Amino acid sequence: MSKRILVIDSGAGGRDFFALLLKYWSRSDASLSIWSANAQLLNLAREQNWQFKLCRKITGQNLAFAQVMSLFWLKLKLLKDGGLRRYDAILLYNWPEKAYLSPLIKRLGIRLIWLEDGASDYLRIAPKVKAKLLNNSADAKVLVINQQLVEDLTDLGYYGDNLRLIPDCALPVAIPSDLAQNLARHFKLRKDYFTIGAKLDWQDTKMAENLIKSLQLCLDVSPHFQLVLIGGGPALEQVKWLVKRWHLETQVWLVGERPQSARWLEGFAAFVIAGARPDWDDLSLAVTAIAKNITVIGRHNTILDQLLDQELGRLVVMEDNQVLAQTWLTLYHEEAKIDDRINNFNKNLVGFEALADKLLAII
Repeated sequence: MSKRILVIDSGAGGRDFFALLLKYWSRSDASLSIWSANAQLLNLAREQNWQFKLCRKITGQNLAFAQVMSLFWLKLKLLKDGGLRRYDAILLYNWPEKAYLSPLIKRLGIRLIWLEDGASDYLRIAPKVKAKLLNNSADAKVLVINQQLVEDLTDLGYYGDNLRLIPDCALPVAIPSDLAQNLARHFKLRKDYFTIGAKLDWQDTKMAENLIKSLQLCLDVSPHFQLVLIGGGPALEQVKWLVKRWHLETQVWLVGERPQSARWLEGFAAFVIAGARPDWDDLSLAVTAIAKNITVIGRHNTILDQLLDQELGRLVVMEDNQVLAQTWLTLYHEEAKIDDRINNFNKNLVGFEALADKLLAII
């Protein structure tokens, strides 16, 4: 008999890796339903013909938190008798549903699964809400995407016996052999240049400006650099204007939001993960890049620390454009080669299907 799983996710971030997992589970032995505010998951549910409900996105810009959560609570209570009990497990992704829906799910006797991807800044959550989270974590199996986050959650007060580490796994994205050439033609990228890719969230222009200023410092040394910025958001148009103002249209490329960002890695010599709080997609992109012998650059004190600190990448102060530029220049002058570190890293990676099967068994 197939497992019946309800996924509830009120967040808005990227869900590439999670979406791939859900698709694999539905082809294996799982019946999925989605309650989400996440456009990527909702579109996937429509494509796969899964049952789904649109939930209100929970951010500081929406209705008062209590009002929003009351909507969730009301929906769950309405479905309590005839709907929810048919599920074998309910998987919660974002912190509000973990704090406020977990007790009801426990009372219904349904297996409770949390996914922790590092995107939530629990230190900034109100103390009363954090106390609810820590108390509720005793009733959930908590899937955690890397060892650093396991340690952080344990220090925060999560019940350590309930934490389950998800091993590193590269994104299973097939990259056509001619993709890099097609991208180079479309965006007029120079294949003989040192190409730096960067993924960032464009809520403001600061990080994009800093990356571009770092590029300018490199261009003072050599003209053979170009920067590809992946991502979308409110600041995108302003950054386009800055690129034009600084006359960098032939060396800075703003390609917008791109699903399956891993398909872009093939053309990069280095890849920057610039977000302040990298999530599961960022971690899996970093793993995929390293497996392809692409140097990953991330910031200190994030879930990328343990991965990149194994001499498999670079950890930098992302706001310091002098340091960032020097890192790129150093990489530019180094001979790219696959060494024993990369070979050993690839040998120890868990295959995607094996990982997906393992997680489904836990659920």
